[in-house]
Amino acid sequence: MEKRLKYYSDRLSSTTLKKGDDYRETQKVILIAILNHKFYKEEEQKYEHEFKILNTENQLIYDDSPLEIIIFDKMKKEYFNANDPLDRLLMYLYGFFNAEELKHQCSKDELLKNIEKVKNMISKSQEAEIAKIGQEIREMDEKIRMEIATKKATKKGRIEGKKEEKIELALKLRKKNFSLEDISDVTDLSIEKIENLQS
Repeated sequence: MEKRLKYYSDRLSSTTLKKGDDYRETQKVILIAILNHKFYKEEEQKYEHEFKILNTENQLIYDDSPLEIIIFDKMKKEYFNANDPLDRLLMYLYGFFNAEELKHQCSKDELLKNIEKVKNMISKSQEAEIAKIGQEIREMDEKIRMEIATKKATKKGRIEGKKEEKIELALKLRKKNFSLEDISDVTDLSIEKIENLQS
């Protein structure tokens, strides 16, 4: 997950520069990841994680675009209090406000107002680039899912194949009048299983 989020952050960062721009003009990118599962199982109470680049020679930290991960359990709209600033932000991020409610909330919440303002300032070219990145990410996620599924299927196939080999061997040994105990020792099949195969 860390690698995936780092990739998302880097790809978004690349959209802030056009061909020929100076690297120093790269703008800050804020990536907010809201997950519905535990990120680190050993730190169940911790819900916020921050990643920065550290220069190990002089201990300087480069935090132009720190990667922050905030983890929340799946929540319902009625669990939140719209009068609380943090709850309001979470409700906004979850998309709990309809157009009329959002307009009302932005009129009294400067943070939401600024987020909406920045959102509306994104150029069409950036929108197209971000959409393209989104498509790339979806394709990459699907490829990973397929690879995992293929590995699982291959592993399952190998296990099933070994079972079949053991069964064939057990039947051959039984035809040659080997004892059930000896066949069980050789094939790791239970005596009951071998008796069932015979029947």
